[in-house]
Amino acid sequence: MAEEEPVEKPEEKPAEKPVEQPEEKPVEKPVEKPVERPVEEPEEKIEERPVEKPEEEPKKERPVIKSKVFDEIKEALKDKIVDSWIMSERRPFIIIKGEDILKVAKTLVGMEFDHLSAISGVEYGDRMECAYHIWSYSKRELVTVKAVISKDNPKIDSLTPIWKSADWHERETYDLMGIVFEGHPDLRRILLSDDFKGHPLRKDFELTEKPW
Repeated sequence: MAEEEPVEKPEEKPAEKPVEQPEEKPVEKPVEKPVERPVEEPEEKIEERPVEKPEEEPKKERPVIKSKVFDEIKEALKDKIVDSWIMSERRPFIIIKGEDILKVAKTLVGMEFDHLSAISGVEYGDRMECAYHIWSYSKRELVTVKAVISKDNPKIDSLTPIWKSADWHERETYDLMGIVFEGHPDLRRILLSDDFKGHPLRKDFELTEKPW
């Protein structure tokens, strides 16, 4: 019988020891130290100083307006003028008494003030005024005449004998303000009905509600 060859047994390797893992130590969180804030020192009180106002510039004086026509009117009506001034180079104003309106108007016509363009009634606390705007086309000048009249009995002479254009202007002023123009050929209302009571631009006019 043939001899059996011995079977070689594999070499037994020594068992590997398990690798010991280091124990996990608990991570210690750093203790947060309170932030030390600097002690705030009390704010120093700032003394309030008075605000220095800028120096005001000296007011400029208004230039003196000269008007040859204004000087001529003052010379011609010196005993009738209560007050006077110049609004602009071609716009003189004069104030007169209501009783002198006819004399003043005739004088202005003689100075070539040939067109009465408007009449306005004005009411103040103690008086009323009629303002007449009169043009001179040849001189290219406008003069405003303010005639002072009584508030209790507002009457003044009509200028229709001098300027025909005064007709409707006087009627309108009578209608709205109650100023009576003595000598007017047909003084009656022009905007409101004949049976309307009162004058709506007067300060004592009372508004009343009416059913429509």
